[in-house]
Amino acid sequence: MNRFKLLGVGILGLVLLGAGCGTSSKGAVSVIDQDPNATTTAGGYYEEVQTVKGVHTTVRPTDIHTSGQTADTFPILDHADFVTVEEAEAETDYFDELFGYAVETNDGPRFYSSQVLAWHNIVHDTINGQDALITFSPLTGTGGVFARAGGENFAFSGLVWNNDALFMDTETKSLWSALLGESIYGKRAGESLVRIPFEVMTWSQWKTAHPDGKVMSANTGYERRYNLSPYGSYLQTRSIYFALSSPYQPALEPKAVINGVTIDGFSKAYQEGPIVQAADRVLNDFIGEHAVVAWADAQNVIHVHERTEETVFVKIKGVELVDSEDRVWSLTENGDLVNGDQTFASLAPTSTFWFAWSATHPDTDLYAYVIGKGLVNGPYELHEGEGVNLDDGTTKIEVGDTSKLAPVIEGVSN
Repeated sequence: MNRFKLLGVGILGLVLLGAGCGTSSKGAVSVIDQDPNATTTAGGYYEEVQTVKGVHTTVRPTDIHTSGQTADTFPILDHADFVTVEEAEAETDYFDELFGYAVETNDGPRFYSSQVLAWHNIVHDTINGQDALITFSPLTGTGGVFARAGGENFAFSGLVWNNDALFMDTETKSLWSALLGESIYGKRAGESLVRIPFEVMTWSQWKTAHPDGKVMSANTGYERRYNLSPYGSYLQTRSIYFALSSPYQPALEPKAVINGVTIDGFSKAYQEGPIVQAADRVLNDFIGEHAVVAWADAQNVIHVHERTEETVFVKIKGVELVDSEDRVWSLTENGDLVNGDQTFASLAPTSTFWFAWSATHPDTDLYAYVIGKGLVNGPYELHEGEGVNLDDGTTKIEVGDTSKLAPVIEGVSN
């Protein structure tokens, strides 16, 4: 299922300027034009923080690009109001197949829709008494729910890395990436984001499971068409606007949604369809030498957890897992699997577009259907006739080519 397929149809487009720029002053942060004299991973990031010209970085600064967008176009929301499901659907048209972030709170379930997040990128909120950051990048479909230590505030930077929108903390102006889960540039480079447990669910999945839950209101105080996308037909094309840190891997369509996991330097991308179609919706798997289980619950929400080699899961039971010894494992509020006094930690998969994941983790293993190759589980190598045909004469990757985008921002005002 493509959880983005509806949002791009017949929509306003925003002009993108400065694609491919790797130097000069970018947005609210001046990014240096020199890379450290050190070797990166294949994905273009450093395993240790580097310092060049007095600036800390974990990526090549020349891979950070300006999007041409400003905080006026994508104003952050300093707080969130919540309404009932019925009230939310009266405010704007929510598409059943479009996703959002589902959070369990002391006051009940909450839903932050990508339809609203796409126009703001950043929301400040409070969850169970904890200051929280909800972030979303429309160009990569990446985001999540994270803690704001000490109530720190974040701002729109106007910068991207691997097309993923970077956000900055207002105190140090360090740049942060949800795709890598850390600060990648500035004083706080290398610091990790602290994840608040959340699930990626479609609007249909969430409102069916939580008819009495609360939804972030589309009455934000800004005039935005939340039933439309800020990037026009982008989601229906293969276009990638900004240069990547490593080449796009054509095993899957660029904007195919995957659930990516990294453990101790190993990574794997799971496509939703094959897991849903797997025997009893469960895949006992390995990432590197780590035993894991990837599974789809009754609502088709994808989970990935640690396990031991001796623990083999055989089927789901609603939103629970059953192992080969007929023990039932339940999800905790933190998303871990528990049975008695034994716990398997959630590996918190990152939901994102394939092109962004494969550029960041070019050596990733894959569990997905590859055109001309069938179901792949593990490392892969594409041969002639396999993968996405970029020479079929219908469309192509146009990295950095924004010349045909019209500067249409009508109907968008503060």
